[in-house]
Amino acid sequence: MIERFVKVTTNNQFTILSVSEVPDKDIDRSFNDMVHRELDCSLYERVCMPSIYNHGIAMLVDESGILKSKEPNLFPWFYYSGMNFCAPIVGDVLFVGEHRIGEFHEIDFCGLNQGQIDFLTRLFKNFIVMLEDKK
Repeated sequence: MIERFVKVTTNNQFTILSVSEVPDKDIDRSFNDMVHRELDCSLYERVCMPSIYNHGIAMLVDESGILKSKEPNLFPWFYYSGMNFCAPIVGDVLFVGEHRIGEFHEIDFCGLNQGQIDFLTRLFKNFIVMLEDKK
């Protein structure tokens, strides 16, 4: 089985990553290793973006990207804050699916389904149109 994730870079590259099924995240750290590699980070965090929260999508970012002087990532920053001068989202970001597991309904990450990918694609295209209109 293939799991799919969306990566958006600081230079506005939108990429759908197809990864062989990521084994159980709690056992062998394959998911964490994939995120660390894709974001070029040693520690990442889940950031709640209001426009994607109710779609079962999580955004993962480099926890210390700003300290590493990484470039701002305008796409998620715009949708995260409306660019209202809050802390910017810096570095590449990874969008993943999320669902609840266990008796305590903990959040677990997973691949994105086609509807979620289509939703992110529309958001990104709208963002690019907005950027071009500003030129």
